[in-house]
Amino acid sequence: IEAKEREVSNLKDFDTFEEVADEGQKKVGSRWVITKKEKQDGQKTDYKARIVAKGFHEEEKPQSDSPTAMRESVKPFLAIAANQGFDLESVDIRAAFLQSNPLDRDVFIEPPKDLKKENVIWKLRKPLYGLDDASRKFWLRMRELFGKMGLKTVTGDEAFYYRHKNDQLEGMILSHVDNFNMAGNENFLNEIREMLKTELSVSK
Repeated sequence: IEAKEREVSNLKDFDTFEEVADEGQKKVGSRWVITKKEKQDGQKTDYKARIVAKGFHEEEKPQSDSPTAMRESVKPFLAIAANQGFDLESVDIRAAFLQSNPLDRDVFIEPPKDLKKENVIWKLRKPLYGLDDASRKFWLRMRELFGKMGLKTVTGDEAFYYRHKNDQLEGMILSHVDNFNMAGNENFLNEIREMLKTELSVSK
């Protein structure tokens, strides 16, 4: 129950949906997905609940490509980082898809039964897990944020970012959906940390 309450709170905090009257709109179903994680310190099991949209119900499929770092990029990333003496860091984005760019189409969701109100459905403002373009919307958001900071992508890998200053490499980022592996000098890493803290909810 607590895990479900946290998920609903997340959806509301990130302004993910609005309640609208059910007037026969084409709707996408949804369901709860409950996962559990055994804590290593011997404490009680931690449960995580997520409302997942049944994206396969959508008749018109949106563009869904969302680049993630290629396997072939990992070795050069680590090799360059070692050669430059860069510090390495990894950051996870909490509730990543809920912090994506807004949807650019109307998507109506039938809430799970325990959240269903009579003649009321949800109109999504942000993508839910399960929608075909959820990952893409988050990738687009990050591409915009990194672009504003002067980062560019490596030819052939749109999820491998880097930045030069005065013809010197300052840092690099490998993007894996909602996880970022970062390598760079102190100034670069501080800038990225501050941007993520300001723009997104993060968890290390």
